Amino acid sequence: MTDLRIDPYNHRLWVQCTQEQGDQLVAAYCLDYYRSFIHPLYTPAGVQVLENGPSDHPHHQGISYGHDEVNGHDFWSAGSYGWPGNRQTIERGGRLEHRVADGVALFDQVNVWRTEGGARVVREHRLVAVRPDPRGTVVDWVSVLEACYGPVVLATTKEGGIAVRRHHQLEARFGGVIVDSEGRETEKNIFDQDAEWVAFQGAIGGHPIGIALFPHPAAERCPWFVRDYGLATINPRRQRPAQLGFGEKHFLGARIVAFDGTTSSAGVADLYREYLAAPPQPSW
Repeated sequence: MTDLRIDPYNHRLWVQCTQEQGDQLVAAYCLDYYRSFIHPLYTPAGVQVLENGPSDHPHHQGISYGHDEVNGHDFWSAGSYGWPGNRQTIERGGRLEHRVADGVALFDQVNVWRTEGGARVVREHRLVAVRPDPRGTVVDWVSVLEACYGPVVLATTKEGGIAVRRHHQLEARFGGVIVDSEGRETEKNIFDQDAEWVAFQGAIGGHPIGIALFPHPAAERCPWFVRDYGLATINPRRQRPAQLGFGEKHFLGARIVAFDGTTSSAGVADLYREYLAAPPQPSW
């Protein structure tokens, strides 16, 4: 694999690589009006594994990060169904830098979370790294919220955290299955349980694929929120709130891997152990 590059086009930063068979899309970092997120995301064989804005939950956008009650303001719904249009925006005081280094596409973003009226609530420093790998396409996501404008309360809610909405053909209705590191399967057996990782596997066009989620070891551990219809979140705030004094920070991170085959054939357990041995460490 050679020539990894980022191609800005149509409000997305497309990650592409060159293989023996030609150019292949890897992923895209979307620059939406309300927030930035990852969609699409492809396995090494070129199969797309994410869903974006389904009609049941238009604010479920590939891989995203948000929270629906930050000092009472909703930064989860992203304007869906006419809910308040609060934004996680790089405009007016934020930044987005992107580059390719050592075979990794990096997106370094500072977001100012603003209310619909423009009031600043909290600042987010985010680093997203996309890395093609024959065993599975890797997305590393780390976000640090900083109370730069005054105290911040992240209220207790299920609507928050790093969220993944998987492709509809990986939903239980169409033959997909949720599995975890403990050998459990289905939402009924995994929801609200503790596990090192979860994954979703199924088939598209007869090609077996999956997507795995690994919580960052430095983040607060929490039970899993998974749904058969397609959503999974890593959200420590579902159990208890977080209160940040002026200048204090809140960290959340994860690795997401899009793989071909099954969790067993792709070696998901080994990939998780590799992540634990060398997780990305934010320097801010």
